[in-house]
Amino acid sequence: MTEQSNNGGRAGANLSPRTIWLLIAVAAAAMIGVFASMATSLAIRDLQASQYQVIDQLKALQEAIAALNAASAHQQISPPPAPAPAPTGQKRGTR
Repeated sequence: MTEQSNNGGRAGANLSPRTIWLLIAVAAAAMIGVFASMATSLAIRDLQASQYQVIDQLKALQEAIAALNAASAHQQISPPPAPAPAPTGQKRGTR
């Protein structure tokens, strides 16, 4: 019989408990790294979406300001009326 037959085909039968715990820790660390990377990717995607929204809002604001400037440039604004002359306090014909 081969050694594989003797241990029932279990590949980890000759590994020490310390080695098994080390492999479990490495696998857990790799999974945590993958999850952290996915969370970071989602955060970056959300940040980019927010940036695009801000850019769109700024463009809309610039267009609104340009429209207001154009409207005020075309609007006829009449000058204020001239003030009435101040009375001098003297009657006409008297000097």
